[in-house]
Amino acid sequence: MTELEEVIMAGNFIKIDRKILKWEWWSDINTFRLFMYMLISAYWKDGNYKGKIIERGSFPSSISELSKETNLFVALLVISPVNC
Repeated sequence: MTELEEVIMAGNFIKIDRKILKWEWWSDINTFRLFMYMLISAYWKDGNYKGKIIERGSFPSSISELSKETNLFVALLVISPVNC
């Protein structure tokens, strides 16, 4: 099995359509950074976290954790368009 096939089988990648360049939030670097972080962090299959089942497409986090991981201020995360 090639390295690429192993990566594909492991589920360690995401596909992004080039149309994202036309997305209305593309030019808002803070929103885009948060969006990409959340997209990459989402579980690609059901999993467990501290005894709780986390469904595919979700991930455990908090505002303070998102702030720490993305280097965005909490105020930016609370009023971010992602929450609208």
